[in-house]
Amino acid sequence: MANNEVSDDDELREHFIANGLSEEQAWQALTYRSLYLQHIFLEGFTPILKGQEALCFNPNSRGWEPVPNP
Repeated sequence: MANNEVSDDDELREHFIANGLSEEQAWQALTYRSLYLQHIFLEGFTPILKGQEALCFNPNSRGWEPVPNP
């Protein structure tokens, strides 16, 4: 999702569905798009998998931390 900044949500939704997600799952995945474009997540600790327990890289501390509040 973070590797595609040019496709709109409908194009990504169609791509997700073509690759096995239901329409509901595809729309749910898109709700996380802005987070994935702003942060680098630790494998296995992404918002989709861990919700509030997701960990992203902080370049200042050079460590993994909870996603900062906007």
